[in-house]
Amino acid sequence: MPRACSVCTHRDRTEIDQALAANRGTFRGVARQHRLSPDAVERHAKAHLPATVALAVKAEEVTRADDLLSLLREAVGDARRLRDKAEKDGDFRCAVAAVRTMGDVVETLASIGERLARAENMKPPAPTPVLTDGELAGAIEALLGRAAARKETSDVVRPN
Repeated sequence: MPRACSVCTHRDRTEIDQALAANRGTFRGVARQHRLSPDAVERHAKAHLPATVALAVKAEEVTRADDLLSLLREAVGDARRLRDKAEKDGDFRCAVAAVRTMGDVVETLASIGERLARAENMKPPAPTPVLTDGELAGAIEALLGRAAARKETSDVVRPN
């Protein structure tokens, strides 16, 4: 069973990951500061840090997208409020400008929706099995049979 990554299980992992992601210092320096081996820090940086950073970036993008979406919704609310005020005051040019702004925001939201739908459609289809369960079981049995035959042959040629 493989050993757990000493950096992943370290109590200062967050600080180590931040230092590595921000490229603050060398592997040797980060290792020395946290009483780890430089090889362990380097292995962690290559094998585990990219996944962690990718998750953080994705979370950051989701947060940014939520913020943008709420800003667009707020813009629609503001445009409606300004349109209503302009109509009440009899300022129809301002009302028309507010309606145009709402149209622009709705168009932006529709564009975002289309892009998301296209991105969903671009995902690769789920893989289909090449072998049925029965065929797979037969192939495994054949491999085990060949392995047993080889073992018997090697025992005859070179007994234990």
